[in-house]
Amino acid sequence: MIASLVDQLVGLFSPGRQLERLAARATLDQIAAVSNGKGGYAAGKYNRLTNSFERLLLPENQIPRAQLDQCEAESWNLYRNNPYARKIVRTIETKVIGRGMHPNSQAKGIDGKPHVEFRKAARKLWWALHNCCDVRGKPGRGGLDLVEQQKLALRTCILSGEALVRRKTLSRAKQQALGSPIRLALQMIAPRRLSQFTKADGFEAGHDFYRGIELNQDGERVAYHITSQRLDEFNLLAYDDVARVDADQIYHLYVQDDVDQLRGVPWLAPAILQTHSTGDYQYNVLKSAAIAACVALGYRLSRSKTQFGLNGTDNDAGELIDDDGNKITRMKAGMMINLGQDGDLKGFTPNQPTTNAEAFIQHMLRGVGTAMPGVKASTITGDYRNSSFSSERSADNDCWPEMEGVQDWFASGFLQPFYEEVIRLGVAAGYFAGIVTPEEFADREPEFLDTNWSGPVPRSINPKDDDEAASMRIAGGRSSPQIENAAIGRDSGDVQQDIIEWIAECKANGLPEWYIAASLGQKPAAPAQPQQGQANAEQANSTA
Repeated sequence: MIASLVDQLVGLFSPGRQLERLAARATLDQIAAVSNGKGGYAAGKYNRLTNSFERLLLPENQIPRAQLDQCEAESWNLYRNNPYARKIVRTIETKVIGRGMHPNSQAKGIDGKPHVEFRKAARKLWWALHNCCDVRGKPGRGGLDLVEQQKLALRTCILSGEALVRRKTLSRAKQQALGSPIRLALQMIAPRRLSQFTKADGFEAGHDFYRGIELNQDGERVAYHITSQRLDEFNLLAYDDVARVDADQIYHLYVQDDVDQLRGVPWLAPAILQTHSTGDYQYNVLKSAAIAACVALGYRLSRSKTQFGLNGTDNDAGELIDDDGNKITRMKAGMMINLGQDGDLKGFTPNQPTTNAEAFIQHMLRGVGTAMPGVKASTITGDYRNSSFSSERSADNDCWPEMEGVQDWFASGFLQPFYEEVIRLGVAAGYFAGIVTPEEFADREPEFLDTNWSGPVPRSINPKDDDEAASMRIAGGRSSPQIENAAIGRDSGDVQQDIIEWIAECKANGLPEWYIAASLGQKPAAPAQPQQGQANAEQANSTA
């Protein structure tokens, strides 16, 4: 109705303009009739229910960098100041990394059978790097061990959206200082050090440049342009010079949510607003409780008084003083107030509204927990009062496939390529001498580098029943000791080696066989029963 009146008003001054408006309005009506017709997707139609939807579809690579920087800053701010956010990050670290993800070599010989010696040597080499694979130094001297480096890389991915790990070749002197068996170490690089606009020397003509990443014509990563880090005169970090680092030296770890995505997004991004709202609500509840503890007073002077005074004050028009002559600036307990002939004094208590704050905070945290893989609201709060052990463990098992997916992603994107480089350098350095020759390794490299990774596993609700079920699966030919050991986070090779060492130690100490069998969970053999004739003879002898 209003639109038609406006069109008529326009027609009074410009009939041509009125016709243009009518034609445009007819076109819009036709589009609305087609898009809002029956069938199809209701959310894709333009009507009163959807006219507020954001219809701008942006690929991840086209999202403004300022938005991602803001999300990164807010993620780190929440991690530093919000206990719920810190608990989320620590929970993911614990379930994915725990005490470290470790390789289980699946190397096979030329006959297709397990190459036991190579597997043992590979595991020994990996553990030898535990405390000497950080270019900054050994643990306690500026560096981190391999497990803490894994946690740092994952934490950086959660809060910054991505992690950069550089593989560096050590000098002989640095190798000896670290005590490393090979000339290889890792350097963690903060994602913010990627140069957004400035290209380093060596940038090849015809290549593309996207927020610090150099791409060739096929869209393949060629190099990373990284700013140097130093302390300025105010002891603040400054980033200035840009260096070009070949892409084959960088492990770029991030979750790719979109096709062709080149940079990562903080994992906390979808939970930032709700986490902030939870903190704001909790702050408001605390403030309202503090205000409710206060008391406000109001008074009305008597007609015979010009000054609010005490009982017994001779000069009602004078200053407000106590019995000792001190000026009164606030009310005190036990005060007697002279209200005069018709004065009045009233108190007001701003009581807090009766709201169930705890239930609403729990509701908000459930939404935050669903945004993060493998995280429950009860885990964030640590409140298990309304749940049982079995229900919590069942919930853990329900969300554990998400954790396994994160473990596989982390191992394939960071640990596996690093492990392969460790084995290659170990073979070149003669670490596997007498086990495999460099020529044999080069001919069958994929078979020697085959491995799987073990890390934290879900806990059992009833360990006894699970152990019995595992024994039945092995006895029925439906499983193997290796599979069952892996299911509980154990390496079958380590278990076998521990048993061998235990038996040898018991025999060296002169312990009997029945004790060794009992210590390994075996029932001792029953003593042999004598024959019937022998038993009768022994009984007769004893009687005589």
